[in-house]
Amino acid sequence: MTADKLKKGIPAIIVSVSGERAFKRRLEAIGATAGAPIIYIRSAPFGDPVVFAVKDTRFAIRMTDAKGISVKYDKRNWTKRIFV
Repeated sequence: MTADKLKKGIPAIIVSVSGERAFKRRLEAIGATAGAPIIYIRSAPFGDPVVFAVKDTRFAIRMTDAKGISVKYDKRNWTKRIFV
């Protein structure tokens, strides 16, 4: 599954990041690497860009870039919905 399919406030784990080298480096710089927790926070009124939180950092990316982030839901924290 990719990050653009996440449900609001449900914790997930990043599995891998694909895309251009510069994009991957920017995500690494804020801690969005494989194994890091990620949460979908919100989107703009027309759906693009979308805001995610990784650890203590919030960032906005385009929906097409979010499709390059493979994730899986964090079953250990499934009931711990984050209200944002």
